[in-house]
Formats: sequence, C-alpha cells, structure tokens
Amino acid sequence: MQFEVMNAEATIEIDVGPEMTARLDADEIHALYSTFWLGRHVELAARRVLEPHFDEGEDAVGAALHIKHVDMAPVGARVRIRAWTTLVEGHLIRCNFEAHHGEVLIAHGTQDQVCLPAEKIKQRIARAYDRLR
Repeated sequence: MQFEVMNAEATIEIDVGPEMTARLDADEIHALYSTFWLGRHVELAARRVLEPHFDEGEDAVGAALHIKHVDMAPVGARVRIRAWTTLVEGHLIRCNFEAHHGEVLIAHGTQDQVCLPAEKIKQRIARAYDRLR
C-alpha cells in the first residue's frame, strides 16, 4: 500500500431510491434511507479511498463497519458520503466517514479494511468455498 493512502479521501453521492428503504423481509418499515443501504454505500466510499493506492498485486477485504445513524434521509434525497483514512497500522486501514443530506449530518462512523496480497485473498476465498463441500 502506498504511503499516500494516509492522506486520501473519497466522496460519493447517492440518490435514495424506493428500494433503499428500511424493510423487514418484503414489508417496508419506514420510507427512509435504511442503515443497511447506508452501510453498503459507506463500504463503497471507503473502497474508493484505497483503490488508487494499491501496489501491484494488492487487494483488500472489509473487516469492520461501525455506523452511528443520527438523522433521516427520505426517498428522493441526495446523500453525500465522504470517507477519509485515519489509521494505517500494519495491514489494517481505517476510514472515518460522514454522510450528509444537504447540510444535515445523518451518519458517521468507521470502516476497516485489511490490505493483503491479492493471491492470499483468493486462497482464503477458495477455502471458504471449500467449506461448502
């Protein structure tokens, strides 16, 4: 991993669609941007922080996600998620993030990734699939 990752950040914007609402199975609980979808988008933003800084043959896997969902965004809202690196310790890379709807902070937290040789990740994936047999 290139050293510059420590100063890296990425921002994505998401338009909240009706498929992104809070649901329990097929039943809609609230017509609002769900924490589930927020987590997916945080993972995307954090990955975008890392990708330009991989060395040849490197990859990363998600290791932890902590979300504090503090306000709401309705269907139709545009949500901006900014992630930035706050820790590089061995193979661990942590990004903090904030999510805003307009000027309103709707969520914040951290996302951890572990950077490893891509071949090692492929081997671990193969072992996981071997357990299905």
